[in-house]
Order: sequence, then C-alpha cells, then structure tokens
Amino acid sequence: MAPVRWRAHFPNVPLWNFYGATECASNAAVYETSDTDDGSSLVPVGRAIDNVKLYVLDAHLKRVPVGAAGELGVAGRCVSAGYWGDEDRTSRCFVSNPYDNGQYSILYRTGDIARISTSGLLEICGRSDNQIKLRGFRVELEEIEAALESHPGIAKAAVFAEGLEDHGRLTAIVVPVRDSLGSGDIVALLRHTLPSYMIPSAFRLVDSIPLTASGKIDRAYPSEGGRLASFSDL
Repeated sequence: MAPVRWRAHFPNVPLWNFYGATECASNAAVYETSDTDDGSSLVPVGRAIDNVKLYVLDAHLKRVPVGAAGELGVAGRCVSAGYWGDEDRTSRCFVSNPYDNGQYSILYRTGDIARISTSGLLEICGRSDNQIKLRGFRVELEEIEAALESHPGIAKAAVFAEGLEDHGRLTAIVVPVRDSLGSGDIVALLRHTLPSYMIPSAFRLVDSIPLTASGKIDRAYPSEGGRLASFSDL
C-alpha cells in the first residue's frame, strides 16, 4: 500500500519503510514515510542505521553520482561472514571494502539496484538480475512496477519483457482495486513518472499474479490471459 493510501486509512499511525537482507541482519536502512512525496514512484528507504555504511557502486566498485543507478553495497557490523558451504558465492558477494576498514572492511554486494536522491535518500530501483535491455535502453522492471502500484486503483503489478531486444515490448500485468480502472488514468500516471521507453505497450487486468515460494513475482509467469488493452490505442 502506497504511503498516501496508508495515511488515508490510518492517519495517526506512522509507517516506516525498512530495507535489509538476511545477509545483513535484515535491516540496514530506514525511512519514516510521512515525509514521502506522494508524487514519487519510489518510496525511499532513507538512510543507513547506526553502525552501517551504504554505497551505490558501478561494476568496478566505483561510487556513482547522485541520481545515477548502481548496485547497493552494505558494510558494517550487521554484515554476515558469508554463505555456509558456498565459497564461490561468498567470494562474489562479500568483497573487501575499498572505502573503509575495521568494522566496515567487508562489503556485501546486495544485487539490488539503487540510487541516492538529491535529498540524500536511498531509493531501491530493482534487482540487477531483473535489469533488461530493450531497444538499446536499460530498463528496471521493478521501477515500472513501483510506478504502476502508486496508482490508487492498482493493488499489484508485474511487468514482463516479450520478444527480442530490438523488437521487444513491455507488458504490464495489473491486479485492479476496482473493475472500473481507467486505462487513460494509468497512462497519464506513467507518462508523468517514467520516460517513454519504460512505458509498457500493453497491459492485462488479472485477478492475481503468481508468486514464487519466497513470495516474489514469478518472472517465468507467461503474460497470456486477462483482459488486454494497448496503450498505443489510447
């Protein structure tokens, strides 16, 4: 539920957005969402908690500029020693921190794509393994999903790439809050929040979106079924 919808139903109940992973003791950053800009497609995860340092890095572990996307790295007392019995994965994900030592000497490469906003807040854009290249552009599927789910008429959304890179298209699978969900409203929202190459060319209204055993969107789910509408026809 987007912060604006939460506050509409629970005006006096604070809503905190925590970020973390099992590899870093579950929580590494936190943000109190009452400060959220309701026009944003992404809810920040804020700033690092005590004894944690966060870095947004490129493939060579160099810091990226403010506003640019990169892989999120976590360092601090919360970071684990690695994966039990899996030396190869440990060596890939737990590396020496080029920016600090001591309690921050080990850097956990999360695989999450993030950026630092001009306000200095951390935003999670998606996963490196869910980043695709479409017609020459790198696209974060989860960023499009976040934009869709910021619409009050959408309960859940998933975006899939169909076809080859040069001739591919994006299809959005949408679970509506109500049957009267208007396609025009969705398109207007996306055009306001996303560049044109990230706007799906079609969407399907469905009752539910299949999830994996861990509760994440099943990316192998085919996009057939549901009611279809083309954005280009609107």
